[in-house]
This record gives sequence, structure tokens and C-alpha cells, in this order.
Amino acid sequence: MATRTEIGVVYGAAVVQGLALVTFPAASSVFTSPDGFGFDSTRYGTMFVPQVALAICAAALAPRLARRWSLRRVLLAGLVGNILSMSLLALSRSLVGASDAAFGLLLVATAALGFGFGATVMALNTYAEAFFPERTDRAVWCLMRCWGWALRWRRRWWRSCLRSARGGCSPRRSRACSRSFPRSR
Repeated sequence: MATRTEIGVVYGAAVVQGLALVTFPAASSVFTSPDGFGFDSTRYGTMFVPQVALAICAAALAPRLARRWSLRRVLLAGLVGNILSMSLLALSRSLVGASDAAFGLLLVATAALGFGFGATVMALNTYAEAFFPERTDRAVWCLMRCWGWALRWRRRWWRSCLRSARGGCSPRRSRACSRSFPRSR
């Protein structure tokens, strides 16, 4: 029987995964703006190829890794992939003037996000089903709702950050936004 803490960690990790997953598409205006990284539509779209490839590979390999390592370690590896991805995204802010270097760094960041997504989703689904064996459909549905909530919330957060960059919100929110996302110059 799972404890409330374990259940909370799994569903909280689903929210975090949803927040991480939408960060790159939500920042599209920074990536494509001439004042930001200045990527054209081809380069911007290409940025997501490693994410898709590694998400598929990680999801396919995760069950085998879970048998070898443990499901917990697969989940932790996925979360580390997410943290690495967000760290590289934050680091890319320093490369706004050097679009080729930024593009390479962002390819690695989206690859890490793809690995994180593939590994984390498999582990979270497995945990949700194991925690509620008599109601697996409902358990996974609730997990998907956590991802969906995070996706909606992140778009609103990003819009409020863009408003703050234009002077449309309080200094406190502006500081929080500027620490959270890369800015264009």
C-alpha cells in the first residue's frame, strides 16, 4: 500500500513534468525573435527533433532499465534529464548573441528533455497503476490531468512574464519571471 507521501510525489512529479515539457514551445517568441536568438522556422522546428527521438528511445528502453536498475532509479534519471534540460535552457540566455552556439546548446537541452519525458512518463504511469490496482484507469487519468493542468498554467505564467517584460506587472512578479526564463536583449 502506497503512502500519501509516495502518491503526492508521483502526482507532483507529473505536474513538474508538464511544466518542463511546455517550456520550450512557450518560449518560441524568444527563440525566433531577431532580438532573441533569431532562429528561422526551420531551425526552431529542428530544435525539437532530439526531444522526440530521445523521448521515444527512453520510453522504449525504460522498462528494461527498470528491471535492471529499479523503477525508482528510472524515475530519478528522468527527473535529472528534466533538471539538466531546464538548466541548459537557463544557460542559453548567456548565448543570445551567438545563435550557432545557442542552437547547439538548445539541441542538447531538448534531447535531455526528451529523455526525461520518456523515462518519467513510463515510471509515473507504472507507479500510478501500482498505487491503485483496482482503479488503474482513474489513476492514470488523474496523472494526465496533472500534466494538463501544468501545461495550461505554464502558458499563463509565460504570458505574464511577457507582460512584465513590457512593463505590465509588479516589480516582484517581474523579478520572478526574469529568473525563470531566458530573456531576449
